[in-house]
Amino acid sequence: MMAGTGRAAAVRTGVALFAAAFLVRLPVCACGLPYQYSADECLYLDRSLILIQNGFDPAIYRIPGHLTVYLHFLVSGAYYAFGRLAGAFGSPQDFAVAHFVDPTGLTFACRALEAAVSAAGVVLLFHVARRWFSAPAALLAAAAYALHPLVLEQAGVERTDSAMLLETVALLAVAQRLLEDRRG
Repeated sequence: MMAGTGRAAAVRTGVALFAAAFLVRLPVCACGLPYQYSADECLYLDRSLILIQNGFDPAIYRIPGHLTVYLHFLVSGAYYAFGRLAGAFGSPQDFAVAHFVDPTGLTFACRALEAAVSAAGVVLLFHVARRWFSAPAALLAAAAYALHPLVLEQAGVERTDSAMLLETVALLAVAQRLLEDRRG
């Protein structure tokens, strides 16, 4: 009974941390739109449009294998599919033209994904730190990461930084689990 209660509390804590971290990051996603973009955003969005038009070939990105590449492709594809169902786009070419004229919608969707990936990193960091230290220390670490100005800035722009931090903490969690399994 206790183990189930502990798991439920961990899930509630994770959901609360994710929601708080995501909500803090969401306003950053709209920053500068529709006129100011990061140079990296053009790279990812344009490549996503090419993948949608020409088929799935990760080599088009010239950085195959990175999580951000595939996440942006999925967001771009979902954005196109919903737009097509809603009648906003008749073809991939219409989608490309609409994006060229006003990239705000797709840019915001991809930035929101970056914010979600960064918020997931906050949750994972909390759980890793809690296993090594204590719940208060983990909460402090998660809050420091969640509210760090540079992390907030990177979480609202399409770059690989949020995904790389999430991947790093995930590898740390796996290493931690492996070490614990060897000891126990």
